[in-house]
Amino acid sequence: EFRVPLLSGGGQPSLTLQRNGFELLDPVKYNVVFTLFDWDPSGNVMAADLEDKYGFWNDREHGGDLDVEYVRVALTADQVGAWNLPTRPTKTRSTHARSFVGDSVELDAATPAQLRGALRQAIEAVIDPAAWRVAKKHEATLTRAVRQVVIAILAAAEVDPMTEPGTRW
Repeated sequence: EFRVPLLSGGGQPSLTLQRNGFELLDPVKYNVVFTLFDWDPSGNVMAADLEDKYGFWNDREHGGDLDVEYVRVALTADQVGAWNLPTRPTKTRSTHARSFVGDSVELDAATPAQLRGALRQAIEAVIDPAAWRVAKKHEATLTRAVRQVVIAILAAAEVDPMTEPGTRW
């Protein structure tokens, strides 16, 4: 519905994946990077690492002028409690664990519905609802116009879009 680009990785995101995400940012627009990580020391380090890498590339390639906001959509300490997610003891051998307080939670402990809801809420928090409604109306108008042009082309070619295989819509 919102046409938000999605990059997915398991564990520590590769440099290639991070770079691919950075290249999706638009230098002339306000960019929001929504992130979803485990609630554990490594998840927090991965979130910080992503911001650091994007900041480095922004400084190097855009003179720091790229307008980027980072929003941690999931998991957060509040979600862990509110969603009553199952926890596990935090791995204390990691150097990242020193500043982390409490138990850890895997991102996949949250249901798809919970993650979709959190992502929808985060997206809706940064868009202008009035502008979004105008854009949706404009899109619907354009879709109808394109559909009429296609129907006219098919009619000229004597193709019935309701009966011709592969053209039904």
